[in-house]
Amino acid sequence: MIEEKNVKRAFVNMLFKIKNSIKLKIILTYIMSLIIVYVVTWLVLSVFLFQPLAKDRKQNMINISDKIVEDVRTIRESYDNILFRLISNHNIYQDLSTKCTDYEEVWTALTNIKYTLSEEVARSSVIKKLQIYQRGSDIGQDGRFVLSDTFDEEKLQNTKWIQETIDGTVLLCKYRKISYLYNNVEAYMKIAIKSQEAFGRVMELDGEISGLVYLTNEKNIILAASDEDTLGQNIYQVLPTGYIKLRPGEITSYDSNLIMKDQADDWNVWLVVSSNQLETKVNYAKVVVGIILLGYGLFSALALSMLLNHVFGRLHKLGTKMELIQGDISYVAVPEKGDEVTILEVQYNSMMEKLERVIDEMVEVKSQKQKFEFKSLESQINPHFLYNTLGVMRWEAIDCQNSKLVNMIDNLTTFYRLSLNRGKGVLNIEQELKLVRAYIDIQQMRWDNVVEVEFRVDSNLEKIMIPKMILQPLVENIWLHGNITAESNRKIKILVQDAGLYVIFKIWDNGDGIEKELLEDFKTKPADEDSFGIGIQFIRNILKYYYEEDFKYEVVSKTNLGTLVTLTLPKKLEC
Repeated sequence: MIEEKNVKRAFVNMLFKIKNSIKLKIILTYIMSLIIVYVVTWLVLSVFLFQPLAKDRKQNMINISDKIVEDVRTIRESYDNILFRLISNHNIYQDLSTKCTDYEEVWTALTNIKYTLSEEVARSSVIKKLQIYQRGSDIGQDGRFVLSDTFDEEKLQNTKWIQETIDGTVLLCKYRKISYLYNNVEAYMKIAIKSQEAFGRVMELDGEISGLVYLTNEKNIILAASDEDTLGQNIYQVLPTGYIKLRPGEITSYDSNLIMKDQADDWNVWLVVSSNQLETKVNYAKVVVGIILLGYGLFSALALSMLLNHVFGRLHKLGTKMELIQGDISYVAVPEKGDEVTILEVQYNSMMEKLERVIDEMVEVKSQKQKFEFKSLESQINPHFLYNTLGVMRWEAIDCQNSKLVNMIDNLTTFYRLSLNRGKGVLNIEQELKLVRAYIDIQQMRWDNVVEVEFRVDSNLEKIMIPKMILQPLVENIWLHGNITAESNRKIKILVQDAGLYVIFKIWDNGDGIEKELLEDFKTKPADEDSFGIGIQFIRNILKYYYEEDFKYEVVSKTNLGTLVTLTLPKKLEC
């Protein structure tokens, strides 16, 4: 009685542990699913694999036989087509019909025919003879391709493939009359092939099934076979006499073999297959499936055990570490029936709630800082006061008839109008380039056009939006730090190129270049550490603000040789 109670108590405790432990639930579910998979897989394979393999043996033979028959017909048709093409050859029947007046004409006609037939023989090693039997022609014969006055009327009138012994070799031959001859000339074309070479390859069975295949003519003589030793024999000598009377498409058993007869026009195809190999396939499939299922069960059980130990070990360690910070945040009530994941979720959510608040505060501070930086840069100049002042200066310059000063004021006005852009942070490429040109024109006026400037812009890019003031600081840096006006033959090139989903900006100059230490600072220091003044590093901030990480900003420079700055920006800008 006591033992029975202990067993019940142990069983209840086990159910309780399973109920409150995800690990035990997973193991139990896995075992049950594995059993179900084994049973269902075996049943499905029995219905869709084992039984069909056992039942479809004859259907497999029929399919194989149909393919062989089709291949035999195709090969026969190919040689029939060669024969038809030759008897329809205009040159052949014209040469045969020619009335020759001298030896040279005879020689020419024979040579033409010989060339045509020998060319066809060269195309196929299976064709052993191509001959023309002719009567009434005066071109004579060449001993190999053209023969005369040796008609066997019975053969010539027979349109079927027949066997002949030619040069000691048994060959399949067929005759066709050559039409359209004149001058009372009558001729027949003969083609001779070696049957085993022509049909032997289709007598070989593929890897799915093994056995013997025979091709016989209407007289039951074996023309081609997978066993070449039987060539030329009567099928009666190979198979029992009773099975020769099989009807086409019929299958019968003999000892441990299955024998099938099929018909390819006036020929027959015989298929002999061991029935044991088909049963062996079924048994082999069962063994393979059993081994695969057993291997899957052992491997998956080992993998699951290792995975559960690894995952739940980490979960417990993580939960222990998370408990150390619970004193700094408010506690969350734990459900009475909790498991490992429930406890972890409570601890994780508590931590994430605090972390989310911290992140939101940091994002807000960073956003406010960026807005302040942009606003502070724009507010350095009062646009209304600046435009009014520049307007007064322009009228004074006009009164003084100083066109150079007027142009400079116009460029300066364009520069500040586009750079401020009514407080908007973006321009299209056409406007940005106008801004750059205005700045360059001002500098050229100051330095008497000592610098050669070249713009090259792909025409389809003008309306693409980009952040404003990303090119002008780069050009300004050339005048400020590149010493571009110090020597003659100084050049600046500004290229804007289409690169599919991106636009590439290249600004090159042959000024003094950037010192190696400063260039390394630019590549390694964070964006808020400025080694080049507000312009260069501020461009990186602007690009990161608008494009995040989807841009490239590269500076290549060599002292006394010049600098190349390359910007690669997406065409699509989320304003």
